Amino acid sequence: MGSFARAQTTLYWDTNGAGIIFTGSGGPSPTGTWSTSAGNWNSVSNGAGLLTGSSWTQGSHAVFSAGTDATGAYDVTISGNMSAASVLIEDGTPTITGGTLTIGATGFEVGASRTATVSSVIAGANGLTKAGAGTLVLNGVNTFTGGVNINAGTLRLSGPDQVGNRLVANTLVSVASGATLEIATTNPTGTFTNAIDIALNGGTYRFAGAANTGSHIRNLTLTSGASVTSDAGVGSYSGFNVALSGNVSMTSTGTATISLEDGLGLSAAHNFSAVTSGTLNVNTTITEHPGYTGSINKTGAGVVTLSGTAANTYTGGTTVSEGILLLSKTDGVNAVGSGGITVGDGIGAASSATLRLNASNQIADNLVVNINSDGHFHMNGNSETVRAVTGTGRVHVSPSVQLTLNDSGNSSFAGNITGSGTIVKQGSGTVTLTGGNTSTFTGALTIADGTMAFNKTAGVDAVGAVTAITVGDGSGAASSAVLQLLSSHQIANTTSVAVSLDGLFSVNGLTEVIAAVTGIGRVELGGGHLTVGEGGGASLFGGTIAGTGIFEVTTSGSLALQSSLVLESELRLSGGTLYLSGHNLTAETLHITASSTIDFAAGGNSTLTAQNFIIDEGAVLTIQNWSDAADYFFAYNWEGAVLDLRGNAPNTRVVFADFTPSSPVWQGYDKQITPVPEPSTYGAIIMGALGSFFAWRRWKKSRVEKRTGAA
Repeated sequence: MGSFARAQTTLYWDTNGAGIIFTGSGGPSPTGTWSTSAGNWNSVSNGAGLLTGSSWTQGSHAVFSAGTDATGAYDVTISGNMSAASVLIEDGTPTITGGTLTIGATGFEVGASRTATVSSVIAGANGLTKAGAGTLVLNGVNTFTGGVNINAGTLRLSGPDQVGNRLVANTLVSVASGATLEIATTNPTGTFTNAIDIALNGGTYRFAGAANTGSHIRNLTLTSGASVTSDAGVGSYSGFNVALSGNVSMTSTGTATISLEDGLGLSAAHNFSAVTSGTLNVNTTITEHPGYTGSINKTGAGVVTLSGTAANTYTGGTTVSEGILLLSKTDGVNAVGSGGITVGDGIGAASSATLRLNASNQIADNLVVNINSDGHFHMNGNSETVRAVTGTGRVHVSPSVQLTLNDSGNSSFAGNITGSGTIVKQGSGTVTLTGGNTSTFTGALTIADGTMAFNKTAGVDAVGAVTAITVGDGSGAASSAVLQLLSSHQIANTTSVAVSLDGLFSVNGLTEVIAAVTGIGRVELGGGHLTVGEGGGASLFGGTIAGTGIFEVTTSGSLALQSSLVLESELRLSGGTLYLSGHNLTAETLHITASSTIDFAAGGNSTLTAQNFIIDEGAVLTIQNWSDAADYFFAYNWEGAVLDLRGNAPNTRVVFADFTPSSPVWQGYDKQITPVPEPSTYGAIIMGALGSFFAWRRWKKSRVEKRTGAA
């Protein structure tokens, strides 16, 4: 017997003929009519009874078992309107057709390995409860109201039209753990007026049967262990299995999964939520119902994962208001729709709303990711290309991955950049980093095209202590890739800036201190002050330094030329080393503020020319590897010096290594600063002259002595 309590009369289906005492229900296929007049019922559970059967008593419990002989399929035809407190299927595979069955609160129970189909209209105000491990198939246009509770086994909604005809619109279907709501409608036309609500309390919502299977639902609620699945080959209704008009919620800890062959069709702004420690895995395609625009808002502190192998194609936006939205499609497949992405609602704690990648290239390249103050875009060890990142939140670029900004327009970001990966600016537009947030990024930045402008509060590193900033990729037009300062001290002192042939580093009249500048591109001072060599940085530069201002080599740093250089600015040496390396250098002003070195090193002969030469008191300029009549040092104005005078300040502050005397003379006829003659020539002349003098003295004395002796 079933699990129903029997307060009312219990009648057993029994279609045996009359005339003798019978047992059983009437053979393997006891087909018959269910009415108040037909004697197809028995009050004895094994089917033993008198010569005639009993008629149906309204409101009784119906048990389709009178013994165990009903093993096959059989039809039960309802005549008129029947009412039953409950229906228990224990034998065979019955199909109940015709008329109307008003069901009581206890509902249906179908035994294990049994299937019962009800094509009759089910009516009543008590909802419908499904118990037992077997399958109950609803195949009629039902009118009952109240919720549906599937406590065990399977409730299958079947037939050639919409699910909304099996269940009244807005019905709440609750599916317990281990139980299943199965959809097998083959032509699910209809509208959202037929939609139902589904609560999977650990249970399963499954699409099965023939092609074109689908349903309209409003709200879908899941708990741990719940799943929404589809059989292979079931096809879709308008491109999806579920047309959604409400929200999807994971309401417990643990994991639930939506895994549909043909996905979800959105129709509005939908919340996808998960509570703390809860994970909802949406492993399907998310598209749109025809004529509707759908969007997703991730709510709740838990995790919603968008996974699968096919792209999500909804056209509305994607918002992460709280918790984590994890993008986990196959690498290169778009996990979010074609609308914009917003991370955070601006009212939560920092990083309380997170968009996290679980694979690379999850977002369309033309999308903007806007990160509010409580938002966090975490790349999680994966690479991504987006149009732009905007807002005031946090971006984390993981080690060994790349974030590419592909904007041909203008955008700005005032948040915090963390991590140690690589950021690449592409597209002809301008990305401006603003605000007062200090970034702690320690990776690399490449401006391959367009402009990146640094406009943080003065003294705040715009991108953190990056290892290197590369301006240009060497393939564009001159100055097509630009690093522009809009505020002073935007770059960490430990950072080197490499300027490629198509690159431009615009100091823009401001002040900046970096480790080094390298490359063959263009630096524009614009009246500003650029200092290189911080921390011993070594600059190797063969490009152009344009504009007025100050270009300074400081402390233990160095600047080595790769090509000749003309500066209309001041070249300031404040403790560093200038390597000419066989190239010529011309500067408006050469200013030595601390002891420094200019090295006319191997690689050819060099000429150094300064319109104005200043060497501060207490500073010493050492000239190394200088060759007379091969290397030249010209100064048209030397502050404090006197032409053609040696041995006085400021001449004594210039030291030509390996020359004696080491201090130079400033020649009046050509304005050359030179220690000539060279030590080898100078010494040879002196020694030769002295040798000749002493030889002449000896020769003279010997002649005198000979003459005296002869006399």
